[in-house]
Amino acid sequence: VASGAVRLESALTLAQDLALTNGGRLDAEAPLTVTGALAVGSSSPASGGTLGGAADVVVNGPLTWAGAGAFDGSGTVTAAGGASLEPVVDQQLSLRGRTLRLSGVAPVAFPSGTSYVTFWAGGVLEVAGAFEAAGPADGVLWLNNDGLLRTTGGGGLALAGGTLRVAVPVDNAGTWSVAIPATLVLE
Repeated sequence: VASGAVRLESALTLAQDLALTNGGRLDAEAPLTVTGALAVGSSSPASGGTLGGAADVVVNGPLTWAGAGAFDGSGTVTAAGGASLEPVVDQQLSLRGRTLRLSGVAPVAFPSGTSYVTFWAGGVLEVAGAFEAAGPADGVLWLNNDGLLRTTGGGGLALAGGTLRVAVPVDNAGTWSVAIPATLVLE
C-alpha cells in the first residue's frame, strides 16, 4: 500500500510480501497473517506507512520497521520470522497502543544525529532475546514517551556504540551491557 488506506474486515492469510510506505495505511479489523515479509515505512528514502486496527497480526516472514513507520490501534503484532528496526535521523518510529512482539531482532544500527522510537497510549515493544543497538559516537537512539520496553528470554539489552536514551519503563529479564565508549541514559 504505497498511499491511501485499506481496511481489512475479514480474516486473511496473505501469501506474499506487504509494504506500507508513502503514507499507506492498512487497518486490520480482523486477524491477518502475512507469510511473506512486512515492511512498515522505508528508510531510503525515509517515508511512513501505518499498520493500524484492532486485530492481531502475525508475520511469518521478516518484519522491517523503518523511517517514519507506525503501528497503532490495539491488539498484538507478532514478528515470528525475525525483525529489523531501521531508524532514520530526525524521524520517528511510532508505536501507539499496540504490542509489537519481536523475536530474532537484528541489532539496531542507528545513524549520526538523533533518531526516535516513540511509544504512545501504552504501546509495548516486547523483544524475545536481546535488544542490541549501536551507532556512531554522535548518534542517539531515543526510546521515549508513554509505553514499555520489555525483554524476555534472558536476553537483556546490549549497547555497542553511540547513546541510547531510555525514557520509558523497562521490564527486563536479562542483563544489560554497555560497551565503552557507548552511553546509556535512563530518564
